[in-house]
Amino acid sequence: MKKIIVFAAAAIIVIAFLGIFAMLQYYKMVQEKMQQTVSAPATEGSPAGAPKTTPPPVVTNKTSETAAVTPPQATATALTEPMNLEFQMTGALIQEPVKLAFITNTTNNYEEVCQEGGFLHSKNHGRWTIAAISQDKTVIRQYYPDGSVLKEHTLKLTPKSNTAPVPPEPAVVTVFRPGEKEPGPFKKEAADITSPSELDKMLENTPANQVLGIIRNIPDSVVESVLNALPQDYIKQKIQDSPLGLAVTEDTYKDRKPADVANILRKVADDYKPKGEKMIVFSTDVNKTDNSPISPTATFGSGTKKIYACFENKGPLAKLDRVIIKWANTYSMEVTYWSAFMINPEAPYNFIFVKPEGNWKPGKYLVTIYKTAHDADPAAYGEFEVK
Repeated sequence: MKKIIVFAAAAIIVIAFLGIFAMLQYYKMVQEKMQQTVSAPATEGSPAGAPKTTPPPVVTNKTSETAAVTPPQATATALTEPMNLEFQMTGALIQEPVKLAFITNTTNNYEEVCQEGGFLHSKNHGRWTIAAISQDKTVIRQYYPDGSVLKEHTLKLTPKSNTAPVPPEPAVVTVFRPGEKEPGPFKKEAADITSPSELDKMLENTPANQVLGIIRNIPDSVVESVLNALPQDYIKQKIQDSPLGLAVTEDTYKDRKPADVANILRKVADDYKPKGEKMIVFSTDVNKTDNSPISPTATFGSGTKKIYACFENKGPLAKLDRVIIKWANTYSMEVTYWSAFMINPEAPYNFIFVKPEGNWKPGKYLVTIYKTAHDADPAAYGEFEVK
């Protein structure tokens, strides 16, 4: 039981691991395509990949008889233009050398995974190039034919919500004069993820909670398509090697590919709804004779050393010798612990306890029990609160 924290962290890594691989493969695919279509702005003519735009009208000097034309001069005061852009940045993945932004088009709720040098297409305002990505903002630009910056706007992070996306406020776009702002060349990323073994090296020291956070921002379409393209033996081995592999049964791969099982586990990681029978109760101690809870309660202080999740050997949990159990804070939407455990099929009660390294985070917690690794829904659940 004392190894639960190590097991749980490893479990999170495995499932997130598969999701991050999908993202990185997608990144590599986009990068290769970008190298064929996008290059740094050229010194002569139009830069590759830069949209052709019409410069703002030049100033006409009417003091002479022939109306000489002079280009506008740069000033310290930047020109701005209000614009109804439909782009909304909902997340980012910054894990060197990978930089990805998740951007939703609010007119159709379509989400794109974008990288520096890629494009966004506005129905009313044309094509925009993604110039820079950071954790909380994405800079997008349009260019003059000579490669200098015409317009620039910064999309600020607006995290996803459970409601329909709200159209962004009218953007205030900065407008530059020809030659006023010269962009630097796009940097070629150094990522070279060509095999699962390369990914293993890349994720060796990645914190479990960071990887799990990343996977939740990756669109389903990207993960699912690449999971199916990965070596299935590799995915199967990763599941078997994880603590969740303890709950893999002979039926797990009977009618499913390893990619299907990995995808089920990925979705389970982000499920915060009570499902199954309400059979789990909580306490700070258990009886040594039958594993039953002592003074069960649903409320704990943040300084509680151990919390036991106890459940009777009956109903959907009768005669089981192993289970997967997941602890999740439904306030912060975080998975606290997640692993598979051996239990006693003959005991009146069974239990799992969790002992955090520090204090418990305040919030409501949902604890769910799954029978096998391929179960999309839990067999039982219980809830408690930390105040």
